[in-house]
Amino acid sequence: MPRHIIHHPKYLGENLRRLRQSRDWTLERLGNAAGVTKGYVSLVESGKRAPHWATLMRMIHGLGTTLCWFFTRAESVPMPEDGVRSRRADRIVVTGPPLSDKGHHLSLPTEPYTHILTPFHEGLQTEAVEVFLPPHTEWAIEPISFGGMVAAYGLKGRMLLVMEGTEYIVHEGEVLHYDGSCPHQLRNYTDHPSLVLLTISPVAL
Repeated sequence: MPRHIIHHPKYLGENLRRLRQSRDWTLERLGNAAGVTKGYVSLVESGKRAPHWATLMRMIHGLGTTLCWFFTRAESVPMPEDGVRSRRADRIVVTGPPLSDKGHHLSLPTEPYTHILTPFHEGLQTEAVEVFLPPHTEWAIEPISFGGMVAAYGLKGRMLLVMEGTEYIVHEGEVLHYDGSCPHQLRNYTDHPSLVLLTISPVAL
């Protein structure tokens, strides 16, 4: 069953607090690592704020782990005996419309979505994130940043990456590398849907 737990602030906050305390970090230290105030971190941990996923990623990467670890650590995902697992069923829905029980969209989505495709397992070093943008939409209202080196692979259509005033186009079948810690934005400026796969190698802040 696809996971869709980022929208449960209480669950998210409790797990963030446990992770922070296990590292012996203060609220202030985590806030500094993520570029937010310690008061904001406190609100997240108490379940009174639901952070944008990029803000949460900065917190988690700062604490030395990955979002996929954070979201799957409470739910052990055993490897099947034959070594084959359906990744689509294991994807974590971060934003966007819910999926069917089989992990599919019943029709072409009309709103953006962000999915993590990599449930955690020991030794996992990168996160695979799928970003879908309908025509003339953006990934987020404001530029985002997180600690990690990114390889963006164009799966469908064309995606525009805007970073520090420079524009790059991710074409279908091409790869673009960039530093996720630099504020950036993804946009679909075309009349057709666009899909990109991001592989993110976390860098502790």
